[in-house]
Amino acid sequence: MKKTNIFALLVIIALTSNATGRTSTAWPYNAWPQDTAFTSGDEDVYSIIEKAQDAYNKDNHKEAVRLYRIAAERGNSLAQYRLGTRYFLGEGVNKSAEEAFKWWKRAAEQGHLRAQNNIGIMYANGTGVEKDKKKAKEWWQEAKNNGFKLANYNIEMFEKYDETYGTEKDPRITVDFEALNSK
Repeated sequence: MKKTNIFALLVIIALTSNATGRTSTAWPYNAWPQDTAFTSGDEDVYSIIEKAQDAYNKDNHKEAVRLYRIAAERGNSLAQYRLGTRYFLGEGVNKSAEEAFKWWKRAAEQGHLRAQNNIGIMYANGTGVEKDKKKAKEWWQEAKNNGFKLANYNIEMFEKYDETYGTEKDPRITVDFEALNSK
């Protein structure tokens, strides 16, 4: 019976979802301030991202991924973050924590707060990357310093449960999804 750390899963889902539970699609209403800044110098990037959002809203995930990739490769941090999210959730692409990490890290290096927080979680849990407690705390600290309050919570929990964070010995709630699905 495989148990999954519900904390890490919920944090990443919370950072990629809106109140309805569906991944966030509003443009630009849900954007963080750094999402609206041109990071690529290409004004056409916004129209590409809008088309990607439209495709995603119509459940055309493959087209959304194709368009996000174009904008992400041009250096737009929002497109990089959203492309990483598609890989993490397996929407329009094969699910890949490694690819999610790659794209989230590119966005995080440009100051994308949610990406910085997610990179910290991935380092802390060893998801898509080798586990590294020091790097996890560094990314969370960066997100915290930039105003992302959830990163402070992650730092506190990580320090409190340092040795067991993200393991089966983690004293926080874990859920046996197989048992839940069998009911």
